[in-house]
Amino acid sequence: MTTVTDILPAAPADGDEATARATHIAGLRALADLMETRPDVPLPFHGRLEPVTIHFLRDSDPVPAMALTATALGGPWHWNVRDYTRSGGLAYFDLLGEFHGLPVKLTAYRDAACERDGGQWRPLPALADVLTGAAETEAA
Repeated sequence: MTTVTDILPAAPADGDEATARATHIAGLRALADLMETRPDVPLPFHGRLEPVTIHFLRDSDPVPAMALTATALGGPWHWNVRDYTRSGGLAYFDLLGEFHGLPVKLTAYRDAACERDGGQWRPLPALADVLTGAAETEAA
């Protein structure tokens, strides 16, 4: 069975995380500047054909950070559950929305962000507060 530690590297130290974050933000700004001044450079795949994805996969309780991020980005948000457990994979919960026209997906492990309601998975109450749509799919 696949575990979280099989997939994710160890979390960086606080100083490393701050440096990585600053470098990433600078890179995104530089890419936006390039896209604006060079129409001959094609648009990136993520953010156009596939949403820009923010993972909440490291914390045992991702709900507060996920809800805070969804609120900061604004809405509307819709959600779905992707379940690959039958084939030995993992299950995920996604919030899907847009930020200034840019498709965005926030992802956490399903079991950390949802509860079972009868035969259906439903987002935990703190996430339900930011939602505007029904579940789109539950992947088999």
